[in-house]
Amino acid sequence: MGEVPPLKVKAENGLVRILKAEAVEAMGEYAERVEDPDEIAPALKRAFKKNRSGRPAYIEVICCQYPVYGMWIRGG
Repeated sequence: MGEVPPLKVKAENGLVRILKAEAVEAMGEYAERVEDPDEIAPALKRAFKKNRSGRPAYIEVICCQYPVYGMWIRGG
């Protein structure tokens, strides 16, 4: 079995994003990151098409553009 690629991250506007879809794609699987709600259904259709051809598909749906942390992050 080959090496697992490192988890990809991207820093922008002071935030660090983990690019899970890119990491899955680097392992040779079909993956797609969806940030626009209008693109969810088309992305799922593409994923199902990959499934029908025998390939797994990973869809990373971003529901919020800002990170949401619980009270534990502030210690309160």
